[in-house]
Amino acid sequence: MSQFVFVHGWGFDARFWRPLLQQLPLKKSACLDLGYYNRAQQPDSMDDDYILIAHSAGLLWALKNLPKPKSAIAINSFPKFTQSLDFPNGVPQAYLRKMQKKWQTEPLIVLQDFQELVRAGYDLNQEIIDQAALLTGLQDLNAIDGRPGLKAWDCPVLALSAEDDPLIFLPHSQAFKDMGARFDLRLSPVGGHILPLSQPQWCAEQIQEFCK
Repeated sequence: MSQFVFVHGWGFDARFWRPLLQQLPLKKSACLDLGYYNRAQQPDSMDDDYILIAHSAGLLWALKNLPKPKSAIAINSFPKFTQSLDFPNGVPQAYLRKMQKKWQTEPLIVLQDFQELVRAGYDLNQEIIDQAALLTGLQDLNAIDGRPGLKAWDCPVLALSAEDDPLIFLPHSQAFKDMGARFDLRLSPVGGHILPLSQPQWCAEQIQEFCK
């Protein structure tokens, strides 16, 4: 079996994957931690034919930092985050600029607002955050256009999205479909922006079917 490599999104950490991992009978897996709350961790080694499972902005991070996978599962994710002339269905750039500006004076409030929006359930009173790592992650959301990278990877991609996602609306998720026949978009009616936490069994079923 191929190694599965998990990359969480902005504002989360490796603990995010626990409910999904309980539903997936994996023999080989590694959960990266981007260091937003703890020391950043990456696996000592990765198989050449690994399968990527990325949540939200974790896909953009993987496109920037990891080699081409055998296949990729993008959960609550996107090929590009912000709007542009050739990508009208992204998140308005004003939303991200507002977050970055407020981050300069009230970083914990920005993170708290995000956690409340997506209902992630992290108790920030019990966490020590790495402000520099989180700010870099915010900047990457605007800087990275993942569309060329995904096309260069040229691997099968399964995109899992929720119809009630409060951050990545359906037209944004459907941008995967514009990238060719090797992209498979599957929708859950509910689950918000945290499908691996809110709908782990559904996610596991889609992943297992995709990886047959």
